[in-house]
Amino acid sequence: MIAIGAQSHDAATIPIATMKTYLRNIVDQTGLPVYITELDLGVADDTKQAELLKTFVTTFWNDPNVLGITYWGYIVGQTWRANTGLMSSTGTMRPAMTWLMDFLHR
Repeated sequence: MIAIGAQSHDAATIPIATMKTYLRNIVDQTGLPVYITELDLGVADDTKQAELLKTFVTTFWNDPNVLGITYWGYIVGQTWRANTGLMSSTGTMRPAMTWLMDFLHR
């Protein structure tokens, strides 16, 4: 299968409406499905990070043109950017990871 990979580093700085427009433009211009790659949310505030992850993941999940989502690095302190981690190395989950596991029924 041929598809487009759309890197989504630092997605927290992009309004979801803008992200939807970008996604629609990719699909309209290529006719190809999209994989969201390298999604990360560098947000120190746990509540804000969880809200953003919920917004982005549900938007992508519900778009029939998005075939998959890859979160880029999830261990706090072991990612390429500050505040993008979703879980400590001992397994303590930030609220965003708790929400994601519930969303995925895990």
